[in-house]
Amino acid sequence: MSRRLVIHALAEADLQESQDWYERKQPGLGAEFRAAVETALQSIRRNPEHFLKLGKGVRRARMSPFPYGIFFRTGAERIEVVAILHDRRSPRRWQSRI
Repeated sequence: MSRRLVIHALAEADLQESQDWYERKQPGLGAEFRAAVETALQSIRRNPEHFLKLGKGVRRARMSPFPYGIFFRTGAERIEVVAILHDRRSPRRWQSRI
């Protein structure tokens, strides 16, 4: 049985903000960013334990080629995405969401 993937509202806001920023920077780049997020989410769904554990039960999946990480927790029945943040953002940003 596969776990359900849940993206929290703040993580969804992170995603939209970053996608909009890339789209303003160069038309079409926002769509490429969204596609990279979807690829990373598929990898998380397939094997969430593969990714680096940071503490407090949170793991990070890096997004190539963008300098972003998807921060998530796993449970018996679901995977919760708590943040989608640029690598240079303070860890306090995702830690405050736990």
